[in-house]
Amino acid sequence: AVVSTQSTGGEVFAHIRQHRSLYKVVIASDSNTWFIDILLRHFSLLDLVDHIHTNPAQWVDGELRISRYTESHSCDACPDNMCKSDILSLYPGDQPRLYVGDGSNDLCPVLSLGPGDTAWPRVGYSLNRKLEGREEGVACEVKPWTDAVDIVRWLGDGKC
Repeated sequence: AVVSTQSTGGEVFAHIRQHRSLYKVVIASDSNTWFIDILLRHFSLLDLVDHIHTNPAQWVDGELRISRYTESHSCDACPDNMCKSDILSLYPGDQPRLYVGDGSNDLCPVLSLGPGDTAWPRVGYSLNRKLEGREEGVACEVKPWTDAVDIVRWLGDGKC
């Protein structure tokens, strides 16, 4: 994966930093703790993240060993090791939830969002393709994005 703050939202992170008390930032990723820690440290974002849910990883004898986030869950739509809806359920929607995703494994949590929540599928990626034209099971507002500035404009308009 190639990641830059330009493509993933340097503006979003700056907005969150400026309005930190308004947001709880939770990462739910099928990646691993080592990779996520490297990215957060590289982009100086570690202080913005409240919780990380991902596959544990550790270096053992020069080899990165990755374990499963969970051994089982009840969702048939998600990979065996992680259901992001289960993770999302740990954070009840007493305030609007904003979900930014792009992969196929982001469909399940988007479908678990309710009215008042917003999903941000990235244009050109599998989540957006799966949501295009779909109304069944989608209770949240869906705002496809191409550039992170789209998200910042929406946040800046006080819509959350």
